[in-house]
Amino acid sequence: MIDKSRVFAWGAALALGCGLAFGGQASAAGWPTDCTYRTIDMGATATCFGGGGQFRAVVTCTAIDGRTVTRVAPRWMRPGEGASFVFCPEYTVAAIHAGIESQPG
Repeated sequence: MIDKSRVFAWGAALALGCGLAFGGQASAAGWPTDCTYRTIDMGATATCFGGGGQFRAVVTCTAIDGRTVTRVAPRWMRPGEGASFVFCPEYTVAAIHAGIESQPG
């Protein structure tokens, strides 16, 4: 007769081991790391140097009438590919905040 408690214990140990081996590795490599971002003239730039996934620059601008407008770079970049750039639209007077949007990949 099969000892069900022993089968369960082995199954749980295997599941935990796989979760640590694959889940831990995936989460560490799945997101961009070592990222920087800043405003530039009338826009923003963002760069990531490590990890996985994708990133893009985000900028918040002040419009002539005082409203704020947020723009996101259209192209997703992978770490190490270079910088992502996004610029304020017409009828804005300043880039006031820079940021970065990222996703696992």
